[in-house]
Amino acid sequence: MKMRMLLLMMMMVTGAQLKVAPNRVKRQSYGGMGGGGSNYGGGNSYGGQRAYGGGPSQGRANVDGCQLMPSGAGDPLTPARQGQVIDIQCQTDSEYDTCIFTHTKPFDVGQSSYNEDRSIKCSTSQDSGSSSQCHDDTRISLINSNQMCGIRISNPEPDDMGIWKVHVSELRNGNLVNTQKDINIYTFNQSIAVLQTKRDEEEIGTQYDVKYNYDEWRDRWMDGESGYERHEIECNAMYGSPTPEITWSINRQKISDNNNVFRVMDGKGFTHDPSGLVFDWVSELSWEVNREFLDYLDQNHNIDVNPSSGEFTFDLECNADQGNNGEYYSEISTTRVRVTRIYDSDELTKNEIGIIVGSTFGGLAVLLILLTVALLIFAKSTGRWCFTDESDYRYQDPQDKRRVPTQAQR
Repeated sequence: MKMRMLLLMMMMVTGAQLKVAPNRVKRQSYGGMGGGGSNYGGGNSYGGQRAYGGGPSQGRANVDGCQLMPSGAGDPLTPARQGQVIDIQCQTDSEYDTCIFTHTKPFDVGQSSYNEDRSIKCSTSQDSGSSSQCHDDTRISLINSNQMCGIRISNPEPDDMGIWKVHVSELRNGNLVNTQKDINIYTFNQSIAVLQTKRDEEEIGTQYDVKYNYDEWRDRWMDGESGYERHEIECNAMYGSPTPEITWSINRQKISDNNNVFRVMDGKGFTHDPSGLVFDWVSELSWEVNREFLDYLDQNHNIDVNPSSGEFTFDLECNADQGNNGEYYSEISTTRVRVTRIYDSDELTKNEIGIIVGSTFGGLAVLLILLTVALLIFAKSTGRWCFTDESDYRYQDPQDKRRVPTQAQR
């Protein structure tokens, strides 16, 4: 009696296994599958063997490869646009029983306790038909055939970016064995460009003030100053996919690359997600408010840098272009730079006038003295004035017959 019950139970188990996939001839696995397993999210097969990262499993359905359309969706420089359709089609080397696609949103990757509602899981099987809809996201439909399973994502979103995992499972001797393949997807995300100071990263408003500290009219530093101002500002393009190209312009005219006034440095900024997919791109612009700065604005942008009001302005723009020539998106962030300075009237200062007047009078006095001396010398040498020879004033004996006659006696 006990033997009969045992045989009956074995037949029931065998019948249950055969009922899973009627009218299908399946290859048998000789891998010797063992006890229970865990869910697909944990990456373990129900047979207790880890299908990826562990030893090979004979006879299971393996993923030969996956095709991504459009092909640019796998390149961070050409992410899928809004309104496009992304197809992932994975080929297997034999028929499978179930196919599951999973995706964790970029900001939830690596989180120990994230909200399950924010993780996507879409599954299909051979019995589901050629197409079905994903229960977790109605934008996603599943497509399958005997040796292909895939998904179709309509109107891609930024959260679709990252790794999509495909798990293909096959029933072998009452156990499910699965293999996995990862597919990287990049989707468009609009960048947000912000102008900010480098030192404290404070956002710059509609006006930014700078000062030219040298008083050219008096030819000295302004009171309390001993050098030129130096400014460092940043254009922070946040979250952009593709990474934007940042350029700077003054009054909508690009700042020339080869100049000795403005220095530009670009680099990666803050990373927002654990996978490093969502990050900021920062461009730093630095310059000194010196004479070369004024000359550059005058010569290259036709700006009057010496107005009588002692103040002039220009628009400084950060241009963030995503894609070639901004084919994905372009944004301009602008501030008006106000430059204050002392007006150089090109007139003489009081000190300069005093120096000139003093120099003039001093020169005239010296010239007058020289002229007087020259005139006296000339008059004496020509006898034009009554100059008496020194000998005329010496004592002489009137009885001395040898005495020299004076000018009057001659």
